[in-house]
Amino acid sequence: MKNSKFALLTLAGLLFVLLIGGCIPIESVDTEITLQTRERWQMGLDITVAPDSGMTVAQLENEMLSQFNTQTLQSQGIQVNSSAEEDKDGRIIIQLIFEGQGLDLLNQTLSGGSTILREDRQGGRDVIVFEMAPVMQFGSMDFQLTLKGARVISSNGVEQGGNQVTWINPTQSMQAVLAKPALFDTLPVILLIVGGILAFVGLIGLLTTLGSRRVG
Repeated sequence: MKNSKFALLTLAGLLFVLLIGGCIPIESVDTEITLQTRERWQMGLDITVAPDSGMTVAQLENEMLSQFNTQTLQSQGIQVNSSAEEDKDGRIIIQLIFEGQGLDLLNQTLSGGSTILREDRQGGRDVIVFEMAPVMQFGSMDFQLTLKGARVISSNGVEQGGNQVTWINPTQSMQAVLAKPALFDTLPVILLIVGGILAFVGLIGLLTTLGSRRVG
């Protein structure tokens, strides 16, 4: 059974309420989901509102936070951050960032409980399967969704760099199979950082030794 507290925590549901209700003239929605190790995730939303919204920056930001019922999200262990600014053309860009742990919680945030992302085992390896119906679009509104942070095995989107896939104004179900992020995926980065620190410390030590010899 779907949790009624998350009834509005869907991209399609949010856009339906805002657009059909005539509240906010949304020009575009750019969604970015980053998958991390231990089922941690981050979802960012950049929502661009037309100049003729009739609302201030603060009013729009508060309206978006209200529609996403952020108090309920936070009670479920999701961190929520927001910001808003007006560009030179009068458009207002609202940025919402959600961070949490667990695919179930991400599914709640995305779809109100429907399984958008799930774990599976294919070809002897752990994978994450993503499938999401296209978000309803109204008028000239643009929609973009990006999945990143995990190696893309297959998808029907536009792949970039092997660990990122994007759908722009999709008209069919968005589908992807991703390798489940593991600790060893980040190990090369960690080793590179540690190696850089050790090299820097070694350089300081060498310069100190040379300086001491000159003084002597």
